[in-house]
Amino acid sequence: MASRLAVASSLVPRKLSPRESSPASSWSRGDTVRSILWFGTAVLARAPLLARVEGVLDHDQSIVGLMALDVAAGRRWPIFFDGQRYMGAIEPYVAALLVKLFGHSPSVVAMAPLLFFGLFVAAQYAVWRTWSSRATGHGAALVAVLGAPMLVLWSMVPRGGYVELLAWGVPVLGVYRSVTRSNRVGLSAGQQAGWGLLLALGYFVNPLSIIVYLTLAVDWTVGRHGADLRSQRKLQGTLIDGRLAPLIWCLVGLGTVLALAFFCHVDFRGNRLAPYVFCMGWLPARWGLPLGTAGIAMVLGGALLWSGAGLRACRLLLSHPGLALGALGDLFPFAAYNVLVLAGLLPLARSMPIWIRAPWDIGVNVRNGFSALGVLLGCDPNGPASVLVGQGVELPPVVWPGLVHLLSWLSPAVVGAVFALLGSVAWADREAWRRFWSLRGDLPTPGTVLALLGLAVTALLYLLQATSPNSSSIRYLVPAWIFLPGLVASALRLLPRGAYRMATVFLLAAWPLAQVNLWAELDRTAPMRPLVEALERRGVQGIIAETPVALIVANLSHGRVGALEYAPNWPRLGNRYLGRFAPAATVTCVVDTRLTWSPGEHPTTALRPNLGPRLHELAERYPGRVRVVSRVAQFEVWDVALPLREILLEEDGIPFSAGPDSANLSADLRTRHSSRGRVSHR
Repeated sequence: MASRLAVASSLVPRKLSPRESSPASSWSRGDTVRSILWFGTAVLARAPLLARVEGVLDHDQSIVGLMALDVAAGRRWPIFFDGQRYMGAIEPYVAALLVKLFGHSPSVVAMAPLLFFGLFVAAQYAVWRTWSSRATGHGAALVAVLGAPMLVLWSMVPRGGYVELLAWGVPVLGVYRSVTRSNRVGLSAGQQAGWGLLLALGYFVNPLSIIVYLTLAVDWTVGRHGADLRSQRKLQGTLIDGRLAPLIWCLVGLGTVLALAFFCHVDFRGNRLAPYVFCMGWLPARWGLPLGTAGIAMVLGGALLWSGAGLRACRLLLSHPGLALGALGDLFPFAAYNVLVLAGLLPLARSMPIWIRAPWDIGVNVRNGFSALGVLLGCDPNGPASVLVGQGVELPPVVWPGLVHLLSWLSPAVVGAVFALLGSVAWADREAWRRFWSLRGDLPTPGTVLALLGLAVTALLYLLQATSPNSSSIRYLVPAWIFLPGLVASALRLLPRGAYRMATVFLLAAWPLAQVNLWAELDRTAPMRPLVEALERRGVQGIIAETPVALIVANLSHGRVGALEYAPNWPRLGNRYLGRFAPAATVTCVVDTRLTWSPGEHPTTALRPNLGPRLHELAERYPGRVRVVSRVAQFEVWDVALPLREILLEEDGIPFSAGPDSANLSADLRTRHSSRGRVSHR
């Protein structure tokens, strides 16, 4: 009993700064009002950018707009983000309601992620007010509103599940730390089911939820139940009590990752459609696959067995059946989708390889992660690149070169300041960290320690991510902002009064300046809007174009100009606009002359010719039947008096009619997306 009291006393959070008000013991009605006010503040703060969101519109956002348009009209009810069965369609349904109320436009669709951003900011206040104090809660919410360019942009661009991940992750951390209290009141069946639903919802929202799951798994095993593990494995007096304990744990983690990568890792430089490499590729496929799978099971099973996490999880689910049932409820969309696919009512969309890159091959991730720090933490004015690069849309023009130069010069200092603040929090929590890695914890981990752990997991999984061909999707760093606002706010509250004021003014001046720069640069119409207007004046109802043009034109025209994708990386439009192409009619094609390669693909590894060269080839083969009829900015509009089968190939995922003389596709055939294609930058 005495030892438990000693451990408990050592886990009491550090003494608060003199400026910080004492944390309230219970949630009050006033805190509810404050959370609502922060929600409204977050939405209003993004209003200037919401009005300008068309300036950063790309084809991924356009998919959300087209899905919302279809749902609002009752034409279909998607379960996942179109063409990719790994992100749920929550955002398009919310956008569909807004479209129903306010009409269809990029700004209306962008209101959906903005509402989730409001929930994220309100949750920052609620969680950090509960963990620390009202002052820290207000600080966390303010940092979330006035954050770095990447957070600003990704808080209001509709991309299927990134903002929703932020809005989901913060409450999950709060609930987890609450229900792991040793003196908590038992959960009712309804509370268990609600907690299970919330916890398991993350994987449906976005696979990046693995960041939160792994953070909780490590903390629950090593932090919350560290003392149990220490006692069960009789680890008293071992190396984990010494100063080298962090290094030992890092070596254990590295060894585990190396073993997993040996048995299986992802490498797109081999087979881009089946990029898994088992047992280093040293064995034939018939042996490598089973042995690699068995090796992974052995490593993960051994870790679960030694740590007791597997047995502890089983006991938790058996003693809380409502929790298990709630979590199983989130599997319903996946089950429903598979049933519809088996019934032939939905095409089988592709997914992406969710596994690790080999740790000896992460150089590109290190370089891109380092270059992303300016937009992730600083005030780098290149924030739009985090949204538009690889999406086939030009970056917005520089409006104020002087301000851009100033922000570029300030950004490294802002990044350094944030790292210094994070370091100060880690230093203040050094005793808690010692308890963590020496396996002495048996109470909820301090909030700042849990958040720093989550930040470390975010960085680690980004370095090991292999879901893009070049593994450079810096958007996978966006989840860092689940943890950053509270950490920055907590660090500021630890500073002496003078330093506190200086750091606060510095950060809360640099970040808003970057936002003002974004307001100016995004104040433009979408580069493809003049093209849309020209097509509508001609009475064009359907076009063939490469992915960026096809999707953006369909979205900006509110579906009045439909499209078929030429050589899509992910077949997202399918045949929804197939009926726009009348048999024996001239086909309109649009070529973006500045799009030199397909989004998400490296120019040297593209598998298919672009549409422009394809049309020039057809023009030589069929003189007079394939010609350019107009030009709008960088876009060429072609009239092609040929059957669609001469332009598109079966690999594009569109079914062709059987008749040899049919000019176009048969609209009554059921669509089956081909499993062939390329992996995109998403």
